[in-house]
Amino acid sequence: MAVTGIFAITETLDLAIKYICNKYKTDNGRTIQSYACTPTTAASEMLFTQRTKGTGQNSVLAHHIYQSFAAGEVTVEEAMEAGKKLADRLLKGQYEYVIATHLNTGKIHNHIIFNSVNMVSGRTFNTEHNRGGKAWYLVRKISDEICKEMNLSIVENAYLGTGKSYYEWLIDKEGKSYKSKLRSEIDTNIRTAKNFDDFINKMRSAGYEVNNEGVYLKFKAPGQQRYTRSKTLGYYYTEEKIIERIEKNTGRRREFMQSLNLPQIIDTSQEKFRQGDGLEHWAKLKNFKAAAEILSYLSEHGISNDSQLLAKTDEMHEQRIEARESIKTIDSKINSLQISVRNLKEYNELKPLYDKYKTAKNKEKFFRENESNIMLYEEAVEQLRKQFGRKKLPQISIIQKQIDELKEKKDRLYSEYSQSKKEAYKLEKMRRQLDKYMRTEEPEKEVKEKDNNRSR
Repeated sequence: MAVTGIFAITETLDLAIKYICNKYKTDNGRTIQSYACTPTTAASEMLFTQRTKGTGQNSVLAHHIYQSFAAGEVTVEEAMEAGKKLADRLLKGQYEYVIATHLNTGKIHNHIIFNSVNMVSGRTFNTEHNRGGKAWYLVRKISDEICKEMNLSIVENAYLGTGKSYYEWLIDKEGKSYKSKLRSEIDTNIRTAKNFDDFINKMRSAGYEVNNEGVYLKFKAPGQQRYTRSKTLGYYYTEEKIIERIEKNTGRRREFMQSLNLPQIIDTSQEKFRQGDGLEHWAKLKNFKAAAEILSYLSEHGISNDSQLLAKTDEMHEQRIEARESIKTIDSKINSLQISVRNLKEYNELKPLYDKYKTAKNKEKFFRENESNIMLYEEAVEQLRKQFGRKKLPQISIIQKQIDELKEKKDRLYSEYSQSKKEAYKLEKMRRQLDKYMRTEEPEKEVKEKDNNRSR
């Protein structure tokens, strides 16, 4: 579970970054990450972007996100990974940022400070993502998605209704709220329900008494004396909203399954198929055609047995992993090149000022008056020497071309990643469908064998 928040920094940006990068809170700096800037000079670099890229006056210097995890739920590495994923998905590689994962309290938590100005377009974050003050919702949504991917708990529907405090959520999480348990059960059954009636049956199977005959949908947990009206759980749990959520979920599942174009095996063990020979015959014929279609697809892809199907599925998963790792490598290269572009821009712009500093009669006074720009220039020179040595510095346009080429390659890899993911899912589903088909055929084989034995 990660609790998140976001607020603006309107002054002392350098102090804010120094605070989150405190070596005592970050294992001597080990848990600090950054993008398109260097933590020690990040404040100056962000202000430089605002001066050179900004499209107008901006009272906000940067934005500060915190992301706090429940005690004992994440490792340091997992927290760092979650923080970086949050920054990358929210900012899409267009804002400088510094992430510091703090280890000095009972709960591991991330601090993310990012520039208020987009270094590509020059537009502000408020203009692009925070109109109506809804950036907190976007941060929460992305963080929840990441937590689900990493098998971490989340604050269920924290952005819905009137909301609740972190303390109230923890009280619910510990099981002290029967309403929280009811919300959780409703959420769980909505995900798998085929329709509203199926949802009601699932709730009853979970031990709840359900009354949906009156004006309000009501539930009663085992041992509970009175019914709980669903509307008292929040607007997300009214009968109308539950129906809407079920339809939305089933629509998504249907849309994805349709995109797979996957034949479906019918479970002929259901009572309705045993009531009439006509319906059972129709179902068996449909199953035979579906199985034939699956086998034909597998044959076209060189798969003739179960072991080959497993091997092909594993191959698709391996392709996904390779594509994902390649994407990470490209991201790292893009980050490095963007830092080079930034350093080159700072070098070119600030070199005249630094030349004046070197020839100034009163260097100490000149330094005090221009301290941040001089330090920014010296940091840029140091980074460029590390990367290019004493070689002639490359043109910014050449590096930008490399960045664009890497981004195109990254887009292709994302396409391959999505395709291999879809193919792996399709093969797994086909294998399950064939298993299901064999199970439906097995009882019939047993009956035929018994009849043959009797006839002998």
